[in-house]
Amino acid sequence: EQKICNLIIDGLEKKKSSVILPGAYSSNASIIKVMEIIDLDFPEYFFFDISATKIWNMGLTIKVDLGYRYSINEITTFESQIAQNISNIINSIPSKASLPQKEKILHDYLMKNIRYATGDLSNPRLYNIVGAFIDGVAVCEGYAKAFQYICAQIGVLCLVVTGTAISKIDGVRGPHAWNIVRVYGKGCCHVDVTWDSCFYHSGSSCYVFFNQTDQDMSNDHAWDRNK
Repeated sequence: EQKICNLIIDGLEKKKSSVILPGAYSSNASIIKVMEIIDLDFPEYFFFDISATKIWNMGLTIKVDLGYRYSINEITTFESQIAQNISNIINSIPSKASLPQKEKILHDYLMKNIRYATGDLSNPRLYNIVGAFIDGVAVCEGYAKAFQYICAQIGVLCLVVTGTAISKIDGVRGPHAWNIVRVYGKGCCHVDVTWDSCFYHSGSSCYVFFNQTDQDMSNDHAWDRNK
């Protein structure tokens, strides 16, 4: 699966239309699993569209036609805009700041500069870093991918977590995404930038879900701990 992942990522990095995988170790199930992992763990490939990707079994090899959400020109433009925004954010961090301080600065930036999307949620930009870093509007998946992406730029280990959570608005449990971060001196902690951002924009406390323990987070969040 790591070999499959490397080959698909190489194809995405080079904006190829398709990649060829050795059939000996490439099953459809493994390919789909890898693509889902790439979708969550590699937010820089925001243009990758699993639903538009097709897998063709060709005997000794498997051809994967990579699906893209945007044209190559659009992807290049988005990448340039995101890189500039990220550079501005990173350059604003004091050089002597510790990693935990940097993590908080990044959390605060996203919390203040992204608003949760309302109304029509069909736009794919809401679910990736284009919505977060260019439009300033996202849903929970977009927030979580943005936080993971920006943490990676400063050497903070950060994962996107998918699960369910009980809404603070209507009390209904539904699908949700947030992050687990390795914080120096604290171990692994949960960060839900989405909910902190919603609290911030409503004028409430904005650090309720910043660096929380498993026990604290499990009060209203649920996730597959086997992952």
